[in-house]
Amino acid sequence: MAVGLGNGPEVLAVLRERVESMGLLVWQCDAVGLVVDAPPMTGAGGLVLSGRVFAKAIADSATKWRTAERPPVTEVLPGTYMIPIPDVARGRRLGYLVVGVLEMTALESKAFLEACRAAGVGPEPAAASLLQYAHGTRTEAMHLADLLRSMHEDLGAGLKTERAIEGFTTELTVTYEQVSLLYELGRSMRGFPDPAEFLARTAANLQDATDFRWAAARPCGATAMPSLAGSPSIDVPRVIELFNTLEREAWDERAPRILTAVGGEPLPSGSQLLAQPVLIEGRLAGLILAGDRGGRDPQISSYDTNLFETAGTFVSTFLENHALAARERATFFGLVRALTAAIDAKDPYTRGHSERVAHLGRKLAEALGAAPEECERVHLSGLLHDVGKIGVPEAVLLKNGRLTDDEFEAIKKHPRTGHEILLAIPRFDDVLGGVLSHHERWDGRGYPEGLSGEQIPWIGRVLALADTFDAMSSNRAYRAALPRERVLEEVRNCSGAQFDPDMVPAFLSIDLTEYDAMTAVAQAQRQAA
Repeated sequence: MAVGLGNGPEVLAVLRERVESMGLLVWQCDAVGLVVDAPPMTGAGGLVLSGRVFAKAIADSATKWRTAERPPVTEVLPGTYMIPIPDVARGRRLGYLVVGVLEMTALESKAFLEACRAAGVGPEPAAASLLQYAHGTRTEAMHLADLLRSMHEDLGAGLKTERAIEGFTTELTVTYEQVSLLYELGRSMRGFPDPAEFLARTAANLQDATDFRWAAARPCGATAMPSLAGSPSIDVPRVIELFNTLEREAWDERAPRILTAVGGEPLPSGSQLLAQPVLIEGRLAGLILAGDRGGRDPQISSYDTNLFETAGTFVSTFLENHALAARERATFFGLVRALTAAIDAKDPYTRGHSERVAHLGRKLAEALGAAPEECERVHLSGLLHDVGKIGVPEAVLLKNGRLTDDEFEAIKKHPRTGHEILLAIPRFDDVLGGVLSHHERWDGRGYPEGLSGEQIPWIGRVLALADTFDAMSSNRAYRAALPRERVLEEVRNCSGAQFDPDMVPAFLSIDLTEYDAMTAVAQAQRQAA
C-alpha cells in the first residue's frame, strides 16, 4: 500500500523550498527512483551530486522504497543517508522527494572518489564545495526524517484545509447567487406582472447569476421577440430559429438538455446550448435558452442545469397561476356583465350605459394620472354603478314624463340598494365607494348622503362625471340625446357645483372616439331589438 497524503507536486514543491532553505541537499525522483532533478549546485560538487554514481545509488535504494509502506532512511553510499518522502495521489505513488545527509567520512570514501572520477572532477575541489553539507550523522538523519515527514503531513493538511475553504467559499458564492436568483423570481411573481415581463426578468436574472453570455425566454407559439439578456455570438434571427426548432421537439420531462446541435445543425464554434423546458400539465408551454458559457470552464455544469431547472419550475408555476387568474378574471367579469345586462334588460334606453360609464371613468382616471390598479377599480365600479336599479320598478325607469316626488325618491334609492347588494361580496369591497356615491355633488346637493367636496370618495367623483356625461349623451324615455357641444358646455358650467373642478379639465381632454363607437353599437342593437 502506498503511504502519503497524496497532495501531489504542490505540497512537495513547498516542502522542497523549505528543505533547501535549511541548507540540505534535495533530489527529485520518479516512481522507480530515476533522478529527474538534482540539487541546484554549480561547480565540482554539483557535478558529483548530479552524476551517475549518486543517481544509481538512489535508484538502487528505490527498489526497497517501492515495497515499504513507510520508506526508510537509507545509506545509499558510505556516510551518505537519503530520506525519501513519497508523493502519493489517488492511491498511486508518483515519485519521491529525497533529502540527503552527509557525514564527513562520506567525502573520504572510495565511493566518493569513484563519483568524482565518473563526473570528471577532482576529489579535492568537489569535497571543498560539499564540506558545508557534511556535518550530519545517521542519528541526525533519522531525527530529520521524522521532522520532514511531520512537515509534509502538516503541509498536506494545510493544503487540504485551504482547498476546503476555497471550495466552501465557492459553494457559498454559488448558493448565494442561486438563492438571490430564486428570491428575485419569487419577488417578481408576487408582483404578478405580465408574462412577457416575468420572462424578461427571468432571462436577465439567469444571465446575471451564471457565466452564460446570454439567456433568453419565450412562451411557446409566441410570434413576438424572445426576452433576451446579454449578447449572443449568434444573431437574433438565429436565436428565434432555435426557439422555433426546439418547440417542435418532444419534451416529456422538466430536466434541461445540453445541446451542441439543434435541428441537425451544429452550434457555432462547438459551443453548448442549455435548453430548459417549461411544462404545464405535461405540455410544453415555454423555453428558456442560454449559451456562450464563459468563465474558466466553458462546459455547462451541474450547477447550471440545477439552477435552470429550478428557474423553469418557477416560470411554470407563474404561468399556471397567471392562466388560472385570467380564467378567474374572465369568470368574474362575466358575472359583472351579467348583472349589467340584467339592468339593461329592464331599460332598453340605457343599453350599454354601464359599459360606457366604465370606459369614460377609466379614461378620466388615466387622464388624472391614477395607477393602473386604481383605473381598473374605476372601470369595475363603473360597470356596477347602477346595479341597484334592479330594485327600481320598471314603471318608474321607463316613465316618459316627469317623475313624481315619490318616483324620484324610488330612483334615489338605487345607489344604496346597489351598495347593499355588493356589500356581502368580498371581491367588490374596493368598488363600493363608486357605487354608493356616484350621484353625490361637489356642492353637497346630491344623494344618497349629501356629501360635498372631498368628503365624496375620489372614485365617486370620477363616476359622477362619467355617468352624467353619458346620461346627457344618450336617448332616454323622457328626452332625446343632447348634442355633443351642449353636453360639453354643461360639463364646463357644472364645474365646482356638480363636479370636482380639478377633474373637469382632465375630462374635457379625453379622446371620445372609442366612446362614440360604443354608443353607435348600442343604438344599432336597440334598433334591431
